[in-house]
Amino acid sequence: MRCPAPGFVKAIGRWGKVYKEACFSFRVDMKGRVWYGQGKKLKIFGLLVSKMPRFLQNVLLACVILTFLAMYLFNLAQRSQNLIQSDLNRTFNKESSSVTTTCKPSHTTTHNLILRDLNRTSNKEIRTIIKSGGKLVFPHLPYIRNPSKICDTFRTLNRTKLLVLVKSSPDNFHLRNWIRFQNQQDNEFKDSIKTVFLLGESSSSEENIKKESQKFGDIVQGSFMDTYRNLTYKTVMGYRWLSEHCSHADFVLYKDDDFKINRKNIMHKLKSPKNPDSLFAGFLVKNGKGIYRDPKHKWYLSKKDYPKDILPPYFPGGAYIVSTVIAKKLASNFHLVKWIPIDDVYIGLVAQTLNITLTHSKLIGMGDCKHYKIHLACREFTRPNDVLAAWKSLTMFNLERRKS
Repeated sequence: MRCPAPGFVKAIGRWGKVYKEACFSFRVDMKGRVWYGQGKKLKIFGLLVSKMPRFLQNVLLACVILTFLAMYLFNLAQRSQNLIQSDLNRTFNKESSSVTTTCKPSHTTTHNLILRDLNRTSNKEIRTIIKSGGKLVFPHLPYIRNPSKICDTFRTLNRTKLLVLVKSSPDNFHLRNWIRFQNQQDNEFKDSIKTVFLLGESSSSEENIKKESQKFGDIVQGSFMDTYRNLTYKTVMGYRWLSEHCSHADFVLYKDDDFKINRKNIMHKLKSPKNPDSLFAGFLVKNGKGIYRDPKHKWYLSKKDYPKDILPPYFPGGAYIVSTVIAKKLASNFHLVKWIPIDDVYIGLVAQTLNITLTHSKLIGMGDCKHYKIHLACREFTRPNDVLAAWKSLTMFNLERRKS
């Protein structure tokens, strides 16, 4: 490497002189001290660093350290992800070798689905597999919060016992509080009806959910992200929780958190149904043809997940009532049907597979609550004013309670 000409050095000023001096045998250590050595590129870099102000040297050193730290953490995360995926593969291979081949091939599809979604999920969301009667069952996650004793508080011997499972979003604390407020106003059925809220995980609301759960003790939370495409996991979790912790209830009412139930009408209808063990009633959709194949749509169903052009009979959200006999039958047979992200349709598919009949009920409305006096359930909040009125009632109630 030639040293720069005098004219070049003069043209670029001070840094030209530094560059010229770097043609000689200078090097620099990590503290900026200069000594003699070899290697022209290192000489140039060393002298440039030594001529920098002290704070610029510190900035450069910090950038180098942060770069190496970022590279190390990235490689560590990649290795961890690879180890997790290989461990999951070994788990599935071990389970598959011990499972009989009498099950339907949908298990393999569920396996592939889990592996496919692994890269989209956090480590907490890795699906676990349990065995039941020698068959690979629907993958699920452990509970984060589990009020397992809540159904022990049924205090009725000869009256109907109803469990209300409410699918709720983590951020909808005000709706859950409104439901609790309504429950408190009804002393007639407080020993016959128990309400549990079903939630997934939310990074923004986790601390609030923890406090809410500690205060009220009525939240069942699963270790999956609470998103619309994960509603099937939430619904299946509810059936599973019922089977494990509230199997002595007579009936189950599944509902969204913006639906209102008429507890008096429901308990009157459930007092003497014609076929109590086969009850499965709601607002029924038969032969639904509105299948959305656009991946951007909220209700997207791919051809791979659901190749048919007609949906099975199903209850489109809102609310429905099912006997505990049927609910437990569904819970123990989810492994027969391939997972799809639309929970209402999924339950319809499982019921169809088990030859369970869904019944339409005019008393469960999908509109507002104009006919609440005769309905079993209806959508309570269809306008902002509805929410405002409910919040006002709840606030006034809390103020009166504090005064007393």
